[in-house]
This record gives sequence, structure tokens and C-alpha cells, in this order.
Amino acid sequence: MIVDVTAFVVRTVLREMRVLFDSRPDFCVTINASAPELRDGSLMATLNGCWPAGLPRRHVGVELTERSTVELPEIVPALRQLRELGHPVYIDDFGTGYSSLSLLQHLPIDYIKVDRSLLPVAPQHDGTSFIPEILAIARRLGAGLVFEGVETREQADMLDIPGQSIRAQGWYFGRPDTVEALRHAIAAQSPGTG
Repeated sequence: MIVDVTAFVVRTVLREMRVLFDSRPDFCVTINASAPELRDGSLMATLNGCWPAGLPRRHVGVELTERSTVELPEIVPALRQLRELGHPVYIDDFGTGYSSLSLLQHLPIDYIKVDRSLLPVAPQHDGTSFIPEILAIARRLGAGLVFEGVETREQADMLDIPGQSIRAQGWYFGRPDTVEALRHAIAAQSPGTG
């Protein structure tokens, strides 16, 4: 059942992504993947079976929850294969799962998505922010960073660190919406539409 739902979601995302990519070539999306879908090859089969022509694989990333890393030996080959095809691999909800830092060293990942619980609500002047340590971990792993749960300008400003390329997502940038609303927003931003 889960495999069928994932296949439906992947096909829908790829179909919509192909249209969005024509309007906005810098647009990227990620798909959540479970350890069983990686282990049994069903995600890879779905991606390969319905990949739209002209869409670069680097624009569709695959997110793996940190909790799924407990099945590390079985999923590493699939993660490597995804990266070889050009899909960025993300570890999601970093800081909430069961993996140790030594375990993360063995994961072929491109980005760490930091759980919202590790992002302070306001600047911390007492040394309690984990941001410097998270930056050091990402640097050591050679991975980019995405902070989840950015809801205020203050939080976005905390992540605007000179010399660091940090991505952010959250309600400050936009709330979840329909594909149709996303298409309209992209069209409104495109040159010659306003």
C-alpha cells in the first residue's frame, strides 16, 4: 500500500515538476523516501519508470528521515545510486532521530535538513545556540545545510552568516499551498508578466 502511494506521489510530482521547470529552471523539489522503499528498489524503479525528458535529475532530491538511518547497511547502495544519477540526497529532521554522528559519516548525503527544534526563536547571546556546531558538522561531512521551521525575519537573519551557504524553509518564506497556487506565484515572478 505504501509503495503504491509513493509511486502515485512520485509520478504526480514529476509531472508537475516538468511543467514548473519550464517556467522556472532554478526550481527544485524533494521527495520523502522510507528505508524500505530504498532497500527494495521500488523508489528507484518508480523514478526511472516515469522520469520526464528534459528534467535534470539534480532538481529532484530525495529526503531520508534520520530515523531511517538505523537501516544503514541496507540503504547505502540505493543512496549511492541516487547520487550517481544526479539526485541530491538529504537527511531530514537532523537532531531528532537515532543516528550518531559517526553513523552520519558513512551516509552518502548532499544536504542535512536541520529540525526546527534546533533553530532558536530569537538570537542567543548566551552561547546556547547550536548553529555553530551544526555548521561544523556539515562542513566535516561535506554537506550543505537546510534549516527547517524558519517562521520569522529574526530567524532568517540568524542564518544569514557571511561565508556560509545555508538554505532555509518555513512559513516565513511561504505556507504550504496547492500546485495551482504555486504555478500562479511563479508566473507572477516571471519576467514580462507584470
